[in-house]
Amino acid sequence: MNNLNANYERILEVLRKISKEQLLTYQRRQPKLSDLELVSLSLTAEFMGIDSENDLFRKLPEALSIKIERSVYNRRRRKLASSLKDIKMQISNCTLIGDRGYLSAEIQLNLFESCNITLNTPRRSNQSNYKKQPFVFRKKRKRIETLFSQLCDQFMIRRNYAKSFEGFKTRILAKITALTTVQYINKFIFNRNINNIKISII
Repeated sequence: MNNLNANYERILEVLRKISKEQLLTYQRRQPKLSDLELVSLSLTAEFMGIDSENDLFRKLPEALSIKIERSVYNRRRRKLASSLKDIKMQISNCTLIGDRGYLSAEIQLNLFESCNITLNTPRRSNQSNYKKQPFVFRKKRKRIETLFSQLCDQFMIRRNYAKSFEGFKTRILAKITALTTVQYINKFIFNRNINNIKISII
């Protein structure tokens, strides 16, 4: 996992398959480093555990370093993260699994009325009308807990040196997206268990 350029090329290859290049509203001309290339670089850094931009730019191959400055990279990355829509507007007609913290009837009603999303949360045993959550949901919930552990372990999601909320949000989003990208590579390129994230992707 120490070959930054090879990992970057692999992630960029995947992003080009599932996305497309497009200028955002703030861009007036095509930058030297495209948005997909910038996102790929960000995801590569998270995959390789490089959580310092200074460290990342020291390790960048010249072909990439001449395309963008560190301050520009940081600013553009935050703008790209800010362009994402509310997640509930991207999905509909499904069931989401929440933990015990999502028992709010108001949240559940809002999701159902706006996007026909059913929020299924396990009830506490001391609550009235307690009913054990179906096995299929409990199984999926266990997988989600494993993902949280992976995000804390390899992707160091708890270690964040951001100085603003926008920076914090961008780093969290990059870590989750990097994990999802590695899972995609495992399944659709190598046909192996998606959960093997401590593994080479090249």
